[in-house]
Amino acid sequence: GSVLAHIGSGRFLCFHKLIHEQRLRDRLLRLTNAIHNIRSVRGCPCTLYLQYAVGYGPIKFRAAIIPVTQIGSYLSWPLLLIGLLMGNETLAFAGVLLFVGVVLFQLVTLPVEFNASRRALKTLESSYILDSDEVRQSGKVLTAAALTYVAALATALLNLMRLIAIRGRRD
Repeated sequence: GSVLAHIGSGRFLCFHKLIHEQRLRDRLLRLTNAIHNIRSVRGCPCTLYLQYAVGYGPIKFRAAIIPVTQIGSYLSWPLLLIGLLMGNETLAFAGVLLFVGVVLFQLVTLPVEFNASRRALKTLESSYILDSDEVRQSGKVLTAAALTYVAALATALLNLMRLIAIRGRRD
């Protein structure tokens, strides 16, 4: 049978169980090299594609707020600065409000990414592709990868606090 394993950053490997372990490792190396640059399937990152396929709730919500997040990430700072320079509190507030969408996106991304890492680890464990030590090490790497999204959320929260502080100085 075939096994699909998440290797992070929207990348997956498709493994085929073989009888001889060396043949498996050789094939995995060739397969890894062959698909290393694949980042998406029909424009959607692979991890997200699988979560859409199974109807994972947080991914649906995340997809729904992407347009607001994109607008917020581009316009929040300019709106705040223009609002402050022109003395227009409405524009400054709109800039802060748009950045709240960015923070919300980062928050919703956490369960999506932790779910993807958990699924990948479960796949690696159940497929017997790796020995127990390799599975344990893979778990550490997958956890570290998922924790980068915690750092992104913390950064977004700190930036939101900075936006609020900048806006508050003008009051």
